[in-house]
Amino acid sequence: MSLSKKVLERVAKVEGKDPAELDEPLFEVVDPDALDAIFESGEGGPDRDAGMVDFEYLGYRVRVTAGGDVLLRERSEV
Repeated sequence: MSLSKKVLERVAKVEGKDPAELDEPLFEVVDPDALDAIFESGEGGPDRDAGMVDFEYLGYRVRVTAGGDVLLRERSEV
């Protein structure tokens, strides 16, 4: 599963919604294709096994790691 899809599914689960019902498209805060590609390994792609990307989405601080983890924190916790 792509990282962008993991982000959508994780936020939707916490919000108690279907990913298609989220109030804001993910592409309005981050480029989903770039997010998917940044840690992608394979032929012609980067081979990154460390690092992370942080951004805010729908009231959450989202952290995506090279290992494929998607961590959420409410903005008030930051």
